[in-house]
Amino acid sequence: AARSKFADPLGMGIPYLWGCTGLAFDKRRVPEATSSISVLWDPRWRGRVAILEDMFETMDLLFLHAGYPSNSRSIAALDGARRSAQALAENAVRFGDTFENIEALRRGEVDIIQAYSGDVFSKAGHDPNIVFFLPEEGFSLWADYLVLSSGSRHVAEAHAFVEFLSRKDVSMRSARAFHYDSPMAETNELATRMLHGASRLLPPAEKRRQRARFEPAGPATGEYQKIFSELKRRSP
Repeated sequence: AARSKFADPLGMGIPYLWGCTGLAFDKRRVPEATSSISVLWDPRWRGRVAILEDMFETMDLLFLHAGYPSNSRSIAALDGARRSAQALAENAVRFGDTFENIEALRRGEVDIIQAYSGDVFSKAGHDPNIVFFLPEEGFSLWADYLVLSSGSRHVAEAHAFVEFLSRKDVSMRSARAFHYDSPMAETNELATRMLHGASRLLPPAEKRRQRARFEPAGPATGEYQKIFSELKRRSP
């Protein structure tokens, strides 16, 4: 399975599970309820914030904080992202993968993190002090896809495995095991009910209108990389 933040233009991938990217905090150390990404820039949490070590996830935060939509490419938006990155660097933001961030939050090394929804509930879902939320400015929805390599030597077996994972009962079991949701409409509602409930795990339908799908940055890719690399260079 390969996590894809882009639509499959050739229709060659099979969706496996889907989730979203949000923020989480420990309410014992961040007592004020929040619904905004601005908390990442709050000087009260300087050095106590960790975001995903992913260029597109980071740029999404920077654009939204600067008041621009996801996937922006204009000169004004890129300048805004640079200013947001500079301010975030001054707040001593840390980087990690989704599980590193969650474990750092649980150990009390950081107070606020960016992570993938199902991973938070898988690793910390039973901790009543860990609060996961989707920023009001926007967030990303994504899907894990099953793909078959063109150089596969066991094509028949690979197809059989994909067909097995695509069965309704198996898809629902996967959703329950990994705390993500099934892409199959028939199992989606049931799988969600079997987990933690839609209000905790995945955004309700009206909330999904705030989501963004990552798109290739095209000519702006180089600028994305510069902004991301400079922010990482300045991180602790």
